[in-house]
Amino acid sequence: MKPSKTPFSYRPIKVGLILLFLALFTSAAGLYKSPVHYSQSGTMGVGVHVLGNGSFEYNHTDAVRTLELSSKNASIVLRWEGSPDYPFKLTTNITIRPQGRPIINVTSGNVTYTYNVTAWEYPYSSLALPSLVFAIMGTILVFTGYIKFKQEGMTDEGA
Repeated sequence: MKPSKTPFSYRPIKVGLILLFLALFTSAAGLYKSPVHYSQSGTMGVGVHVLGNGSFEYNHTDAVRTLELSSKNASIVLRWEGSPDYPFKLTTNITIRPQGRPIINVTSGNVTYTYNVTAWEYPYSSLALPSLVFAIMGTILVFTGYIKFKQEGMTDEGA
């Protein structure tokens, strides 16, 4: 009497399961995120000033912005993408959390500012495509391997 084979001893199923586990681990590694920071500070005179670095802010996700403004006597109009104009008469320090890159129109006086952005980047996101390929190939191998395994089992029983 021949010892019965298990599905895990069949080569296509083993290779398929290895590919599925590899897909699981590479996709988990692709989810790793790390914080990145951008900071800018200085003094603004009369005129329109756009703060920040467009390539930094648009290439990172979930940006948290903090704008600190201070002046003894300045008039400004603050806005960012998709917001209305917010006019201020600055006589002290204020902290604002804008939802986009701030655009400040200083109409009179000088304003000292500090602009900080903290965002997230996914350095291993390029592992997503290989992970998808591993998952598809592993699924196909396990599925077809199991079908062939069952067919071989039926032909062995019929003999």
